[in-house]
Amino acid sequence: MNICLVSQEYPPEAPGGGIGAQTYAKAHGLVARGHQFTVISSSPSPLRTITRDGAVDLIHIPDWKIDSFMRLAGLSGWLFDTTD
Repeated sequence: MNICLVSQEYPPEAPGGGIGAQTYAKAHGLVARGHQFTVISSSPSPLRTITRDGAVDLIHIPDWKIDSFMRLAGLSGWLFDTTD
């Protein structure tokens, strides 16, 4: 199964616990069960990057573009508070 998870954080940009650690654990756990997994996360970098963390595909979107991405995906207000 192809799975994609959107998370504001993902290690190593978000060391420690929290949503980044949960996203990491889910991604690697499901890859170990034979699924293909992509994580879309915000990035402090001004450029979009596509990398891999083991068998997990990572797409980092600059913080200032994440809101636009979420609106295009129809998820604005569901995952992120866009009222600021």
